[in-house]
Amino acid sequence: MHIISDQELLDELNKRFIENKKALKDIQVMSQKLTDLNLQLITSEKMKSNFLSNIRNEFNNPLASIQGISEILIDDDVNKEQRIELATAMNKEVFSLTFQMTNIFLAAELEAGDVRMTRSLINVRHILKSTMNSFAKLSQTKNIVIDLNCKVETSHLCDQYTDPEKFQLIISNLVSNAIKFGNEDTTVTITLYRTEQHFIIEVKNHGVPIEKKNYKTIFNRFSQVDSGTLKQHCGHGLGLSITKELVELIGGTITVKSCEQEKSTTFITTIPIIDHVANTTPFSEESNEFMFDENFTFDEDDGVSF
Repeated sequence: MHIISDQELLDELNKRFIENKKALKDIQVMSQKLTDLNLQLITSEKMKSNFLSNIRNEFNNPLASIQGISEILIDDDVNKEQRIELATAMNKEVFSLTFQMTNIFLAAELEAGDVRMTRSLINVRHILKSTMNSFAKLSQTKNIVIDLNCKVETSHLCDQYTDPEKFQLIISNLVSNAIKFGNEDTTVTITLYRTEQHFIIEVKNHGVPIEKKNYKTIFNRFSQVDSGTLKQHCGHGLGLSITKELVELIGGTITVKSCEQEKSTTFITTIPIIDHVANTTPFSEESNEFMFDENFTFDEDDGVSF
């Protein structure tokens, strides 16, 4: 029978003490992770609850407006000028509602992992111009001018193989965001650059700058810097999160920077140039069709003019 010495007993007790201490630390780490996860779930549920509340209002308000306008239009006493004014207002509400629904359905597809990439030959400059055109009426409500500054010398150098629908939705969300948060009587500037390997698209507006601490969080799903019952801007916190996911899906990156002195914010999208892909359609007609108005025409140089 082996008799345990005092030193062996001390060594064994010390060993078990160290193991218990490590186990306790592991439990503390796991407990902290569970606490953090619980907080994230609570925050997520709160954000989703706010989203559902916001989206209900943002659907009900334009639908009520459309219904009211349609009832007025039925009246025989409405003259031609009034009909044009009311129809324009209805068009704005329908455009806004359709745009929001597109983002919501796409967000659901992204969440479910059902989004697939297709590639067609598009012209980046043409899509930027057609998107400007589709948001012209919305920008006029705040007297905002949308300006395109193309730094690419010739039109054919703007050709790119990518998913036309997703690319246009990226630009649409950035332009919509710039108008929404831009001050009245200002300019939204879209600048297109081309390097040897990338297209760089900058969308700049003039309004309240975004604080650096919010540079990352604004791309989170349902996240809004301007939130709560006193928020000044409509929206549901989906546009920028969807934009970031789509940009990454087509192989690009997106960043943001604000200038306090200029009171401006710029979103910079960088997309790798793909000038040849096998087994694709030669050209995507859909890529240049979004929501044109009666002032849209094609020309030989740019493809579109206003």
